[in-house]
Amino acid sequence: GVYTVRVAADVRDLVVARLQQRGIGASVYYRVAISDQPVFAHLQQSPAATHFPTTFRAAQTAISLPIGPHLTDAEIDRVVAEFQAALNEATVSAAAGRGGGGGDTRSAD
Repeated sequence: GVYTVRVAADVRDLVVARLQQRGIGASVYYRVAISDQPVFAHLQQSPAATHFPTTFRAAQTAISLPIGPHLTDAEIDRVVAEFQAALNEATVSAAAGRGGGGGDTRSAD
């Protein structure tokens, strides 16, 4: 089974790559929005076909993580820890790439 989470579009592929490097079976199942799949090509004639912002965001931001009864509690804890680490690393890298310096942006309050 899988558990799908959403992350910022600019870090999604980096998070997946880092998880896969660490042996976590993370995947992106729908890189193309459902409304843009070939089976729905006939709908592209209609102006309504351009009004699916949720499907476009999901296609850009969704990651599926492994989950299910086949995993032990320790394996689930590892998936969660590796996901958090990969997300933090990818966010810092993306911020540095945007000139954000890559530092901790959390408030000290």
